Amino acid sequence: MNNLSKMPLVETLFAAAAERFSFHMPANRQGKSFPPWLRDKLWTLDNTEIELTGDINHPEGKVMAAMDLAANTFGSGHTRFVTTGTTTSLLTALATACPRGSRIILPRRVHQTIMHGVALLELVPIWAEPEEGEEIEQALIREIKNHPEAQAVFVTTPIYDGTTVPLTNIVKQAREKGIFVIVDEAHGSHFAAAPDLLRPTALSQGADLVAMSAHKTLPALTPGSYLHIGKDVLSSGRISTDRLGQMLKVFQTTSPSFVIAASLDYARYWLETEGRQAVENLLRLISILNRDLPPSLKRLQLPTSDPLRLTYDYSSTGRTRAEVRRIFDAGKVDPEVIDLSQIILIPALDTGDEEMKALASVLCAVGTPNSDFAVGTDEEHAVSLGADTKGKPAVQDIGWVYSLLDRSAPVGVPVGKALFGNIQKQETALREAEGRSAAEAIVPYPPGVALVWPGEIITRERIEAIEQLIAAEITVYGVHNPDMPGVKVIE
Repeated sequence: MNNLSKMPLVETLFAAAAERFSFHMPANRQGKSFPPWLRDKLWTLDNTEIELTGDINHPEGKVMAAMDLAANTFGSGHTRFVTTGTTTSLLTALATACPRGSRIILPRRVHQTIMHGVALLELVPIWAEPEEGEEIEQALIREIKNHPEAQAVFVTTPIYDGTTVPLTNIVKQAREKGIFVIVDEAHGSHFAAAPDLLRPTALSQGADLVAMSAHKTLPALTPGSYLHIGKDVLSSGRISTDRLGQMLKVFQTTSPSFVIAASLDYARYWLETEGRQAVENLLRLISILNRDLPPSLKRLQLPTSDPLRLTYDYSSTGRTRAEVRRIFDAGKVDPEVIDLSQIILIPALDTGDEEMKALASVLCAVGTPNSDFAVGTDEEHAVSLGADTKGKPAVQDIGWVYSLLDRSAPVGVPVGKALFGNIQKQETALREAEGRSAAEAIVPYPPGVALVWPGEIITRERIEAIEQLIAAEITVYGVHNPDMPGVKVIE
């Protein structure tokens, strides 16, 4: 039986796995990164908790041995395999460190999971908002000093574009106040392969609880995740393996996947045995790639950035987002994301010459006028900056919109009550929502960070920001019917 037309999802995924070049998650490149001996047998590893296999949620024997090996590789005091994603790892970390109702210091730019964890645990957020000319590191340290009563400080590093946050001073200040440091290192599990060539790991800088999405940058299955306890906090007894295990059982399924767990074991082994050589080779290929790109494409990289995360500014090329997307599609290269001015690419550590040559071709086409790639007409999807297309508002420079992601909004209803309370909600036109409390999160994607949290008051400024995002054809979750945008508010 192979009538794929009767299996629409299977059919679509087969098409996505066709001969294309992957520069996006997952880092297993649709299974190409697994050796044949594992790839051909992977599905036979699907099993349940029997005497021979053990239990992922109650690790002993071989399961515990695999986790101990991972702890040694990543430099933690204790590591657990999480087969339901870093969403589960982060919720577990929050619940492990933060009693219900406690206070937590965090930036606005956090994964939606943290918003949900704050709501579930009824935590009180203390926002670390950088002042003009200030980095998030300084903002977090300032709030640690101002709020010694906080239970934890939360840091995301690296962020989506590869920028990292130095943790040493944050950890030092937090330890002096007895505040736990929780780190979302979802995009940084590969740092352990060669921290001297990449960036220091969160664990090496003293973080207490660290969540890593193995599938994002290592050869593991989606949504495989590692959850670590730091050595110092474990030896001090302030966080115990029992406490972490208890909270993990709350958030992880009682049927964790042995297939995903096995891929986590393999990813750790591969990192140990081949990771450094792969990093060295990929850095070499990236150097060659950047050497030959047209000057209209600017690579965005800070000294604190992950050198393997490729972010390019194409705003000087004159191309629209739709044109760039069509060039990539014509070249059979699938990027992680293309927004109005940037291209973000996530090469797998084992990316080879063929993939990089294909990437070089499409990037050169983006940066070269009258390239051989057929890009079609601009009327299909594209919205040029400053142009009025199909009666939609003109797209302006929306840098100010993304800057709002770093700033909190006034709160009308606590986020937990907004999400879980027995309160009436209604849908209203976006422009009529000013002054009302949002009933659900409003999240532009990319980058997938909430512009408005549930319970926050929708201000005129944020309405204008949402309108600009829609005009730029950026997906905004929580906004219904972009042609006549509406949002849900609390009555």
